[in-house]
Amino acid sequence: WWLHHSLSALAEGLAALGSPLLIRRGPSLEALRQLARETGAGAVYWTRLYEPTSIARDRTVKEALRADGLIAESFNAALLFEPWELKTGGGEPYRVFSPFWRNAEARLDSLPAPLPAPARLRPPERSPAGLSLAALELLPRIPWDEGFYQHWTPGEAGARQRLEQFAAGAIGRYKEQRDQPAVLATSGLSPHLHFGELSPRSALLAAREAARTASPGWLASAEHFVRELGWREFSHHLLFHYPAT
Repeated sequence: WWLHHSLSALAEGLAALGSPLLIRRGPSLEALRQLARETGAGAVYWTRLYEPTSIARDRTVKEALRADGLIAESFNAALLFEPWELKTGGGEPYRVFSPFWRNAEARLDSLPAPLPAPARLRPPERSPAGLSLAALELLPRIPWDEGFYQHWTPGEAGARQRLEQFAAGAIGRYKEQRDQPAVLATSGLSPHLHFGELSPRSALLAAREAARTASPGWLASAEHFVRELGWREFSHHLLFHYPAT
């Protein structure tokens, strides 16, 4: 359900910038090679995932595309730091959160702010054919998702709105109320982060801005939310270094 509506929002956003979303089905390498031939593309760029199967797939794709003469590069968009950037004094990956976070927290101020979105995207000279979003059959056939619509808005705009609302209010009560199910005190950002509609750096920036401009009591609560972003970060780093986890 979320993926369908996230892709729908992405398609609208890309179309407004001048370049439509293209959907293909099939093994990644074969689909990308075919698309490069159809468009005359000279490079393929993507954002990294850190699950073991994704790493293996992307390594194979990158090596094969480069062997074909294409530029193939991947980048970090899902994490504050790459898993190989934070190490113990002995050069090993962290296995305990507290020392991990002390290292990471000391480096937060050095993180660059997220770049603004482009104002325009140039479409390919030859427009290739693709599948419709409906062809992926992502929506449930039984309408168990009806209640989602009144609570969630998948997509980048929905993520930005959710972050702004949280930073303007609930973040000030986050430390004390986040574990109370009857209170709307959490960020609600987890699915937006998972589907790449929002970066953790954007969430970090909003939290620190809220702590800077709001009442003094908000600082500890906002920093506690930032620490929870750190737990998300730590789990990805563990999965990368210890895939059997």
